[in-house]
Amino acid sequence: MRTQKIDYIVGKCCLNMYGHMELFLPNIIKKIEEFNWGGSFLTTNEPKPLSIRHLSVMAESFPMAVLVAGPDQKIVIANHHTEDLFGYAHSELNGQPIDLLVPESHRPKHTQQVNGFYSWAAHRPMGMGRDVIGRHKNGHEIPMEVGLSPIQLDEGFFVIASCVSLVIRRTLEESLKRSNSELEQFASIASHDLREPLRKVHWFAELLKEECSTQLTESGKDYLTRMQRAVVRMRLLIDGLLEYSRVLHKSPAFEKVDLKDLVAQVENDLEVAIVESGAEITKSDLPLIEGDRMQMKQLFQNLIANSLKYRKPEISPHITITSEILSDSRVEIRVKDNGIGFQEKYSNQIFQSFKRLHNWSEYEGVGMGLAICRKVVDRHQGSIQAIGAPNEGATFVITLPLKQENPS
Repeated sequence: MRTQKIDYIVGKCCLNMYGHMELFLPNIIKKIEEFNWGGSFLTTNEPKPLSIRHLSVMAESFPMAVLVAGPDQKIVIANHHTEDLFGYAHSELNGQPIDLLVPESHRPKHTQQVNGFYSWAAHRPMGMGRDVIGRHKNGHEIPMEVGLSPIQLDEGFFVIASCVSLVIRRTLEESLKRSNSELEQFASIASHDLREPLRKVHWFAELLKEECSTQLTESGKDYLTRMQRAVVRMRLLIDGLLEYSRVLHKSPAFEKVDLKDLVAQVENDLEVAIVESGAEITKSDLPLIEGDRMQMKQLFQNLIANSLKYRKPEISPHITITSEILSDSRVEIRVKDNGIGFQEKYSNQIFQSFKRLHNWSEYEGVGMGLAICRKVVDRHQGSIQAIGAPNEGATFVITLPLKQENPS
């Protein structure tokens, strides 16, 4: 049971931190430390500090080579992946200095870097990813990315090093890029091929209504109207799936984004809907962040459009957008409206693909807008939650880092 819970935590972090080496270990350590080792893994109900024994179990669940060194810079833990990368059995590495895995020509610089890390890591816990050269047991050099994370165990202060072969990683990344590109191309072609027959169905239905209106019964006219509505819904569904696919498979292109200017652009794009609904949008000063401009625009466009759509009858929408800089170099943004709101029990479900709380006859849409919002926020290492109550409006709370830790 203990191993299964560790595997679950590590596996979840693997999914969330893929492509962000410098975030991988710190997030796992944080999750494990938040987990009550005393209450959930041991027999007593009092929490106990993480120990080398616990960390050794964790390391075996990691999907890469992991080494743990103590204050004397000697290896105390080496998981089974270290043999795949360095050629040494993990039992051979225990008690050895970490310099054993560094080519002799690189050792002076490596020693200086490690000493520097040890000198400040205890006071400033963080992950640090960098490209280095390792040494295989047979002597050949290994280009690697190494993530370092300090951790306080009950035996003292230690450093965890996660090591990934750059050759393998870059091969996998190139393969993933090709796969994503092919998938996006397929989605684009498929959506185009689906749109064309839908356009013809809608067109012929319109011709029937115009040219054969005198011959059609009221039931026949109603059938054609329903058919046209179904075509519109199918178009929206295809467009939603295509947009979701783009966000899912296209790597964010991070740059400086002025959210104040970006929201102004969104208001301009939605001008017709804003004027027709009589909506009023008020904004506080929004910050400059690091993000993908197109995805950020899509996020705010979907949220504002959502507020315009789910408004109360006969009441003009009032949307407020505020922001607050948090202490951990993140920003919290709130998008609040005075619309119809929703029941609290649906606060998570509304972010699921195709999830709708209302019939098509009440509010158009296919249930992809908020799913895309969550995916955009996830791609920016942020979070989004919904707060609402029936007839009391909805508030979407988005938390984003001001600067991306590993822009790529």
